[in-house]
Amino acid sequence: MDERSLAIGRIIFALALLALWFDPNNPRYLWIAKFPESFYAPPPGLGFFLHRPPPALVMWLLMAGVFTFTIGLLVGWKTRVMGLALAATMLIGNSFEYSFGKINHDSLTIVVALTMSFSGWERAYSADARRGPFRDEPPAWPLALLALLIGLAMFSAGWPKLMSGWLDPSTQSAKGHVIANLYATERPTAGASLALTYGPTWLWELLDWGTVGIELAFLPAAFSKRALRIVCALAACFHAGIHFTMDIFFYPNLVAYGMFVDWERGLEVGGLRRAMEWWGRTAGRVRGWMLPVAGTLVAGVYSISGNPVVTVLDAGGDGRWVRDSVLAMTAAAAGVVFLVWSVGSRLRPAFTAAAGRLFRMQGGIAGGRPGHLGHHPDV
Repeated sequence: MDERSLAIGRIIFALALLALWFDPNNPRYLWIAKFPESFYAPPPGLGFFLHRPPPALVMWLLMAGVFTFTIGLLVGWKTRVMGLALAATMLIGNSFEYSFGKINHDSLTIVVALTMSFSGWERAYSADARRGPFRDEPPAWPLALLALLIGLAMFSAGWPKLMSGWLDPSTQSAKGHVIANLYATERPTAGASLALTYGPTWLWELLDWGTVGIELAFLPAAFSKRALRIVCALAACFHAGIHFTMDIFFYPNLVAYGMFVDWERGLEVGGLRRAMEWWGRTAGRVRGWMLPVAGTLVAGVYSISGNPVVTVLDAGGDGRWVRDSVLAMTAAAAGVVFLVWSVGSRLRPAFTAAAGRLFRMQGGIAGGRPGHLGHHPDV
């Protein structure tokens, strides 16, 4: 993978955390202070060694730490340290959240921060890159390990579905999940209403098979870069469908898939290339003391007014829904474009060869080469 692609993936990862990781109305970790200690029942983990949850100040410092390390990743200042510190801080914060039974499906964000810290994603558009050249080539194993871990995570979701009857034609499990989200969990969406009203049985059965197929396909696809990218593109469309029918946005998955995109192709656009070069120069001016200051200020903004991205979008309705919908549609559109391009690149040689043969055949007929109809004396 080109080091510029890795660097752009790093920037997208950091921006995604700032915009998506923190709940718009109740910032991560801070909600723990609102629950009584009687709810504290930690599973095996760090929280298991404490008799009560940490005070609110500790949780606020954890949130400020996550912001600080995320901003450090964004500008690429001591990037490997920032990535490992971010993964450790998120793991600690999650252990306390899980102690109240709140299980978030964001483990892939920790996996990305941990594995990609060794990938060389600091080699471009970063403060580290401005300090001096890198002599050795970036290692390939972090991306390979990330692909394997994603494959195992998705396999752990697909295998129970396969074993519990999702492929049984007499049942439509996806439809059952949509009904549960619409009525039991109370996540009303227009997509769910339309699908339940007009969706035929064969379509629901196709969704059952497609869900199991995509989730199980990640593990074997992890051993082929091209296959993995195709599966990630299909999964981006799959996650968009889940969002618009169940109001569940699996942004950690999309962020993880983004690590395998050839982002450097976009640098052929002059404006984007100049913007990234400007970012690299700006990141080179960052000093270490700026990071905790910026992290503390951003944490203060989030704790007082919530997610600023959602706050701005609230002017047009439900800001969280608008934010997630735009990102889901963008990811799905990118997936469709990649799939069309991938299929086109496969078919283009065949079409070119067929057109060449047709052209030569027509030329032979018109020119009367021996063995062709144009050479026969009776014609």
